[in-house]
Amino acid sequence: MGLWICRQLAQLFEGSITVFSMGEGQGASFRLEFPATFPTEQQILDSKQKKNDADEDILSLRSAETTSAETKKKRIQSCPSPKKAEQRKSFEEYHALVVDDVKSTRLLVGRVLEKLKLSVELADDGVTALAAYEKRKPDIIFMDNTMPRMSGVEATRILRERGSTVPILGVTGNSLEDDCKLFLEAGADVVFVKPITSGVIAKSCEEWLLSKPK
Repeated sequence: MGLWICRQLAQLFEGSITVFSMGEGQGASFRLEFPATFPTEQQILDSKQKKNDADEDILSLRSAETTSAETKKKRIQSCPSPKKAEQRKSFEEYHALVVDDVKSTRLLVGRVLEKLKLSVELADDGVTALAAYEKRKPDIIFMDNTMPRMSGVEATRILRERGSTVPILGVTGNSLEDDCKLFLEAGADVVFVKPITSGVIAKSCEEWLLSKPK
């Protein structure tokens, strides 16, 4: 799957990817080629000049800035305090279920969620996920698809058939449209293609948890 994605990226940039191997057990080398253009000397000089002009504009604005004490006071009052902003992004009351058969991925996503102050339960396949769900209802689920015993798609379908409305965020290593469609048809709210970043995890928690009443 990684090579397939690399090939798609190479073709996107009008390039190609080739493989060289001496035979079975001898390893392989991969070569990525794509056309590249380099800026001319004049373009480099123009870019530097634009940067210098921008720096001069900033210095001019700073030297000409004369803000009254009353204006400063209003400006400070209009900004939320760090404490209030932090309270709006608090997930301490929420519980997450992370389902993935790859231990490193499971632990990584769990660690990110714990840093966001969520309590976290980990499961390594769909069967374990269903048991964990019945034990303690989570507020959000990060669900991998391809797993032993029971896939994420099947586990999602069962949860929806049981009437669960918990946000289920599908996570898959397969970027094919049909596979993502199966996840959504089973009841997933959204599907992410791996790798999933900490920023995506945090944004998803804000969207699916903080935007809805507890």
